[in-house]
Amino acid sequence: MLIYSDDGSTTSASAANGKLTIVPNANSYFYETFPCQAASSDGYNAITFSVKGPADASFTLEIQTKGSCSASTYQSYFHQVSGLTDVSQTIIVPLSSFAGANANAVTSLV
Repeated sequence: MLIYSDDGSTTSASAANGKLTIVPNANSYFYETFPCQAASSDGYNAITFSVKGPADASFTLEIQTKGSCSASTYQSYFHQVSGLTDVSQTIIVPLSSFAGANANAVTSLV
């Protein structure tokens, strides 16, 4: 996972016991690129992760997909996640909530 902050400030990240902890600064974003995945054909229908944030906070999840895994360019699709609580909660975002995205050519999550 790569961590980027628009303003150049330091963002805290640590990993222990199978848990990644990230404490972002304002204007930070995190992304993971991977080899093209045929998520839908492989039986996946959602992105699931745990998150803890300030109460009532929100963030935008971006998925990047291609027309096919052999294509050279990608398109971005977005989903707003809101209603965070100050305790860890599981977020489930159906792939279908990224209208127009090709779930058989997923290359990145931001």
